Amino acid sequence: MPANDLHDFRLEVRSTVYPNRAAEDAAVAAADEYSFDRVRNFERSLKATAEGHIARQEGVVADATAVTTELRDELCFPLASGTLDADQPTIERYQKALSKATSTVARLREAAKQAEFHAARCDDAYGTYNETLRAYPALRNR
Repeated sequence: MPANDLHDFRLEVRSTVYPNRAAEDAAVAAADEYSFDRVRNFERSLKATAEGHIARQEGVVADATAVTTELRDELCFPLASGTLDADQPTIERYQKALSKATSTVARLREAAKQAEFHAARCDDAYGTYNETLRAYPALRNR
């Protein structure tokens, strides 16, 4: 594939002059098949990468659930209802849980940002593949 990316390659094939319509149709079909085979393989790779990201973030979601439950059910509601005293150990526990919640929120935001990145790449596998070919020319001949 001498073109910079699949889109350019497909355009080159379509703009080439052929001896007859059958030769043109065969060349265009072959170029499209080649291009979309490459994109389908790349798309599977993108999907696997995105699924791996999701799997790695399950711990962050579990941590967020745990700290939310602790703050809400074990500290805030009991303190508000008067069933838990606001003594020094409770205050320290609350501060520790609040600190953990703050860091967990930062981790959730980063996970969401990465998920959006993966989703955008998966939404346009053809465009992403072309961007990759332009960024890494050595991949063009694979």
